[in-house]
Amino acid sequence: MAEGKLDGKFLLSTSDPHLSTEELALGYERLHEIERLNRDLKHSVDIRFVYHRYEDRIRAHLLLCCLALLLIRAIENDIRQRWQQLKELQSGMNRGHGHAGEGDE
Repeated sequence: MAEGKLDGKFLLSTSDPHLSTEELALGYERLHEIERLNRDLKHSVDIRFVYHRYEDRIRAHLLLCCLALLLIRAIENDIRQRWQQLKELQSGMNRGHGHAGEGDE
């Protein structure tokens, strides 16, 4: 019976003593969104490990990845479909290939 009273309740802890209870709860709720963004960066944007030696190259790479993710989000919001669904739809489309016929140059 005591366990039933705890259903739907979470114990959250943090190492930052300056966070309010509301901020901590909001951060936990948004954790799934952060995990989704990380997955999208790996799979949708197709990021692979790249080793840069110079800070300006690291910053440029990060900027490009963020811009790609921002573009994906803008497209998703505009057409109200997930990027993965769009990729699957596009992969099923027939692609035409042009070939020069007789008399064509």
